[in-house]
Amino acid sequence: MFSTLSSASGWRAAALGGALMLTGCAVQPPLYYWGQYPNHVYKELSAQSSLDERIAALEVIRGEAQTRTAALPPGFRGHLGQLYAQAGRDEEARQQWAEEKAAFPESSRFVDFLLRSGKDDRPAAVSEAPAVSVVSSTGVAARPGVSR
Repeated sequence: MFSTLSSASGWRAAALGGALMLTGCAVQPPLYYWGQYPNHVYKELSAQSSLDERIAALEVIRGEAQTRTAALPPGFRGHLGQLYAQAGRDEEARQQWAEEKAAFPESSRFVDFLLRSGKDDRPAAVSEAPAVSVVSSTGVAARPGVSR
């Protein structure tokens, strides 16, 4: 067995095998472009920046992602839309929410809620909320508000 590795072709085969193993471990590029988004969220939650500064920071990240032709992470457009709405830029907010919905269809229910609640500045009716099952301590499933 060791005699085959000592030959030139054996070493070439071992080198080729090693190269193939290293190629299989190649690093994949990230799925989304996050930029400084997590840092800006932290600043927002700790009230370290003004509304205009937060909007500008997210617009910069969006521009960087476009330049790199990279996808924005889930919730980014929704967040930017929320900031636009807070600033009274309703049309831009609706545009961001529509883009969030298109990029991440699983966000449709929440985005639809935002769009409905923005029409008259009231939350959507409670009856429109999805039914949620709750399992009691006895293991019996029950819907909230329904007594057994």
